[in-house]
Amino acid sequence: VYIMDTNQGLQASVKEMFAHLEKEGPILTSSKEVYIKVNGIDFKKHVHTSPEVLEAVINYLNDLGAKVHVMENSTQANMTRVVFAITGYEEVCKRTGASVIYLDEEESEIFEFKGKPSNKEDPKGYILKNFRLPKTVVKIIKNREKFTYINIPKLKTHSMARVTLGIKNQWGFPIHEDRGKDHNFNLHSKIVDVYEYI
Repeated sequence: VYIMDTNQGLQASVKEMFAHLEKEGPILTSSKEVYIKVNGIDFKKHVHTSPEVLEAVINYLNDLGAKVHVMENSTQANMTRVVFAITGYEEVCKRTGASVIYLDEEESEIFEFKGKPSNKEDPKGYILKNFRLPKTVVKIIKNREKFTYINIPKLKTHSMARVTLGIKNQWGFPIHEDRGKDHNFNLHSKIVDVYEYI
């Protein structure tokens, strides 16, 4: 995880961030495909990843010859397609040539939350034991060595997680109907369950 100061300008900050990451090896795999997960749960001010940051990251990756996909699965009764139009993500993707993936419009596959038993077995257990992941996320999980996955969260607070530190952005992978249940004291455990898959 890197947090960069942007006083030097976004493009320079993004370049510096990737320089740190590239010390561990090349960013791109042989496929050169990159999947970027933005935090676009909503279009309200201060709750989504900056479109300017997204554009700077895509431009950097384009210079490396990457094929970039930007994906999200908005929540709070929002359709991702609408959020992308209002936040400016759609326009950024058009300008940069990145493809858009609306995860809430995809077929899904069923997985199990394994961290706790059902609340039928334990009162503090999970209300929902199975959840669905969109096909693109499943494709990335099954071919993790083939693709580059980049998480560009919005650094913010959350009533259940206190601060999200970019970790909760992956909670956007389960489909809408499977996120609301156990969005309580079980949230931390369920986020770990999702991370075990991704």
